[in-house]
Amino acid sequence: AEKLSIYLRQLFFRIDEWDDRIYVYERDAPGSFSVPAFYGRGMNTAFMASWRFSRWGRVYAKASLTTYPFMPQQKKKPGKAELKLQCVFSF
Repeated sequence: AEKLSIYLRQLFFRIDEWDDRIYVYERDAPGSFSVPAFYGRGMNTAFMASWRFSRWGRVYAKASLTTYPFMPQQKKKPGKAELKLQCVFSF
């Protein structure tokens, strides 16, 4: 397996109806998953990295940020940030 992996994704969305919302699979640390739903007018940035620091250990980090800068003023929504860190030891 590789020593360092880095993934970056930028998503822009414009979904005005709740029933039309979209779900997007995001890379995540082993044993967990993320399939967020997007609705409104905004953008999402997701960053995932893993680093093998030895034969028996790997660190995973995930950060994502969803903001709504394109929403009409009367429908403004708060953004959402997420940060995950996981260390895996294989014996």
